[in-house]
Amino acid sequence: MSVRTRSANRLSTKIALLTIPILLTTACAGGGTAPAGAAGATKIGFAQGNFGNGWYEVNAKGATDEAKKLGHDLEVVSGGGDPVTQNSQLSNFITKGVAGLIINPTDPQALSSNFSRLKDEKIP
Repeated sequence: MSVRTRSANRLSTKIALLTIPILLTTACAGGGTAPAGAAGATKIGFAQGNFGNGWYEVNAKGATDEAKKLGHDLEVVSGGGDPVTQNSQLSNFITKGVAGLIINPTDPQALSSNFSRLKDEKIP
């Protein structure tokens, strides 16, 4: 691994570790509700646009580690760069009743119907 790649990976890790607590706190404080009968950790979804380069993996690992530290259960999925797949994943998260959702969209316009559903369900 080149010096430039290692440096970029370290920077990505630092960015993820700095932003994830803010996103998780916002998601959990936003008024989303857990499914009836749910106990324990707050369930949060993370819809990553794609895996395949180190940045996305570092970002997902940082989010997962930070969620665990804060006592939350973070489910990470990858849309594989496909908006149809990512729309299905977002629908699944909404149906599961996650308390919050972190989204790295493959195509924001293609996901707009689910963004509206998230707003209607008051899922931040």
